[in-house]
Amino acid sequence: SFFVTNYRLPIRFLLNGGAKIKLDEYFRLEPSFIVQQQAGVREINFGALGDYYLLEENTHFQLGLFYRWQDAFIIQTGLVYREYMIHVSYDVNASYLAAFSQSRGAFEISVSYTREKARYVPSF
Repeated sequence: SFFVTNYRLPIRFLLNGGAKIKLDEYFRLEPSFIVQQQAGVREINFGALGDYYLLEENTHFQLGLFYRWQDAFIIQTGLVYREYMIHVSYDVNASYLAAFSQSRGAFEISVSYTREKARYVPSF
């Protein structure tokens, strides 16, 4: 049954990080990584997004490339307007699974709303 079980989900270990590097008035680079492991299965993603700020300060366009270790390249683009973000990404299979998927990837669409509290963010 869904409610009566003694099964315990294994602990998931997670490490992630990144930076926002201001290159000039209009461009910013955001390298990032994530490593997670659960029950002997490990996933490693790393890459970077580039931000181009439009004339309005709270709006920027994003374009990036990521790599999921021994699996896929991920191309991502999006638009951020104030607290709202919409991203479209496409996974290009780079592993042995490409033979099964006939080298077709998969699209993903994400829509986010993020409200941040005022905080100190160091600027470099």
